[in-house]
Amino acid sequence: MRIFNTITTAILIFTMMGGLASAQTQTVQYSSMLNDLRGYAQGTTGGRGGQLYTVTTLSDYSDGQTPIQGSLRYGVEELSGARWIVFDAAVFDSSYLTPATINVAANDPLRIESNTTIDGRGAKVRIVGDGTGIFFLGNAENVIIHNLIMTQNEYDNSLGDCITGWGDLRLIWISQNTFSECGDGVIDITNVSGAPNKVTISNNHISDHRKVMLLGNVNDPTDNLQVSIYENVFEDTFSRQPLATKSRVHVFNNVYKNFSLAVDSRDGAEAWIEENVFRVGNQVSETGNGTAPGFVRLEDNLIDGSIPATENPSGVNDPFYAYPYHIRKLRNSASVWEQRIRDLAGWKDEPLELAY
Repeated sequence: MRIFNTITTAILIFTMMGGLASAQTQTVQYSSMLNDLRGYAQGTTGGRGGQLYTVTTLSDYSDGQTPIQGSLRYGVEELSGARWIVFDAAVFDSSYLTPATINVAANDPLRIESNTTIDGRGAKVRIVGDGTGIFFLGNAENVIIHNLIMTQNEYDNSLGDCITGWGDLRLIWISQNTFSECGDGVIDITNVSGAPNKVTISNNHISDHRKVMLLGNVNDPTDNLQVSIYENVFEDTFSRQPLATKSRVHVFNNVYKNFSLAVDSRDGAEAWIEENVFRVGNQVSETGNGTAPGFVRLEDNLIDGSIPATENPSGVNDPFYAYPYHIRKLRNSASVWEQRIRDLAGWKDEPLELAY
């Protein structure tokens, strides 16, 4: 396999081959970023084995309008089969202080299909929703959303979410993105079907938001949705980090700062919370806000001062028996590890690396 270390090289090859249409015949065989995936969604491959598609324009279009080849929506909605979507470094220059911005068409979130990777490495991409949402995953399996900047420029529970998922989702990995002011929720995944639906949310930076993350629905079986949340930074957020309802969540090695309620477990949900940092907040965890109690187990967290935490550990299954994982022991050099988690969270200026 030939490995290209930057998107610039890939663009040169696209030009030599006759432009975007020819470039789409390139097949992405591998990326080392897949080695970083841990948690319940291990095994997610996204668009691996599918065609390479490059976003070359900031433009978007609505349902019923003429599709714009080279747009993000075209890659997400118009292509068939597996696809690995990247961004033209000349248009989305990572050296710009103000990133190039895609404004999502009004009332028309981007509908992601199965076997898709949206890969923001090698570029600086900001996606702005109009309030009705940015990405919509309905019955979409095997999806990766990586290294983007997303906002809707306000938080209001009457609006849509930055990322909404429902139905048969199976393997979803949301990683290394920067989120702020995302409307209603940053990531809401509810009303899942089939079993099991496995999600990993890792290395994201989430700030300036109220109701951050809703996982599960009161009508779902508890084991239908299993979510790993690790090495994220939640900063100047209010609640639902996450709110787990009838789901199983593993929350580890995250940093929380300036929050009201971090983890809310309801209606039989299970939350295993270990080796996180909680600084400047009102409450670490709660189990009694639903129509039935949830379950929480706390293990070796660093909690500032006297921030209260509610625990109900008897009904929580140990994630160690679900998947292998490495955990940072924060009590050993806590300040070093906290800074390391911060350094790894959110959009990064890093090269695109793919093998064809």
